[in-house]
Amino acid sequence: MDYPITEFSAGYSTESFHGGSRSMRTGIVYKTHNRYSYSDAAQIISIPAGYRDAELRMWLYPISQSLQKRLYPSSRKERSLGRPALSSDVQYVLVLDVYGNWLETMLWQRSNAQSWKQIIFDLDRYIGWSIRLQFGTYNDGWSGVTAMYVDDVSLQVCP
Repeated sequence: MDYPITEFSAGYSTESFHGGSRSMRTGIVYKTHNRYSYSDAAQIISIPAGYRDAELRMWLYPISQSLQKRLYPSSRKERSLGRPALSSDVQYVLVLDVYGNWLETMLWQRSNAQSWKQIIFDLDRYIGWSIRLQFGTYNDGWSGVTAMYVDDVSLQVCP
């Protein structure tokens, strides 16, 4: 698992988990830590050619205290990368190519469900590819924090 170094990096956590004794935490859990930051974890996977079905399964536990309503990019610029920054906190799961190009958004939400829910994504269109799965949370540094725990991630393929 790859954890990019950011203002508030993702990491393993024993505070909440679905199976085993730890999960992956993206985002910021405690309001006193609130700051502008992306918090991601990523894994490159290969789905061999010759299979007919490929599913990504995972358990997510989203948390958000953010009061803002919008979930789309704003015209404000990111400080370091010069790209448009998001307008408010968001939890996401992305499919990127191995070079980091954004191929698909599997999940884009801000949820405060505070319960474990299994999510299943169809990856049939990526059979024969190597892709980068990116799990993350963006915090804008204003009005509350947002995080997401990710656990028991698996790739199921059928011939």
